[in-house]
Amino acid sequence: MMDDPGRGALMRYWATHDGIELLRAFAERRKADRLRDEKRVTELMTSLPTPGRGVHSVEFDEVTRELLRLDILSELDAVIADLLKFCADPGDVDDQLPALRQALRIGRGHAPSDTARNDKHVEIERAWIAAYMRMESDGKFRPERVIAEEIAKRTGVVATTAFNCWRALKEREPTQKRWSDRVSGRARNLLKVSIKNKALHLNKAVKPEPSRIKFGKGRTNQ
Repeated sequence: MMDDPGRGALMRYWATHDGIELLRAFAERRKADRLRDEKRVTELMTSLPTPGRGVHSVEFDEVTRELLRLDILSELDAVIADLLKFCADPGDVDDQLPALRQALRIGRGHAPSDTARNDKHVEIERAWIAAYMRMESDGKFRPERVIAEEIAKRTGVVATTAFNCWRALKEREPTQKRWSDRVSGRARNLLKVSIKNKALHLNKAVKPEPSRIKFGKGRTNQ
C-alpha cells in the first residue's frame, strides 16, 4: 500500500504541511487513475438517462454531478502540473508573479497587441458556453449552425468565425467538448421523444371511428 501513487506525497504533506507535497499527491494520483477515470466518463455518458417530458430525474442529476466532478478534476490536472513546474523553478523574483498568474490561468498572459483579438474570442467562447448552459437547462435542442448565426450577429463577426472559435475551444479543452456533446446529445434525445409523442397523439386524434352497419334504422317502408 505504501507504494500507491500519491500516498507517499500525502504522508509527507501531513508531516511537513508543505503544500508542494499535496500538489504532488494530487498529480500522482490523477495520473495513476487516468485510464479508470476515462472509462468511468464513458460509462456515465452511455448510461445518462433521458428525463421524460423535460422533467429532471434523480438518476439524471446524480450522473451529471459525477460527470461535473470528473470534468473539474480533469481541468485541474494542467493547472497543478504548471504549478509544480513553477515551484520547481520559480525564476527571477520580478518574473514570479506573472509566471504564477499564467500557471493559475489568470489573465492568460496576453500581449497588449493581442488583447482586442483575444477579448473578442473570449466573448464568443462565453456566448457558446452560455448557449449550451441554456440548452442544458431547458432541454431544447438547437443546432450549432443556428447558435453560430445568433452569436455572429450579437458579437459582430461572421458565422464562420463564431464556429471556428467554438471548434478551437473544444480542441484546446477536451472536457469542454465532452460537456457540450453530452448536453446536445441529451437535448437531441428529448427532441426525438417529443416528436414521437406528438406523432402518437396526432395518430390517435385523426384515427377514424370504425364504421358501423345499421340494421332497420332510418329505412322507409315502401
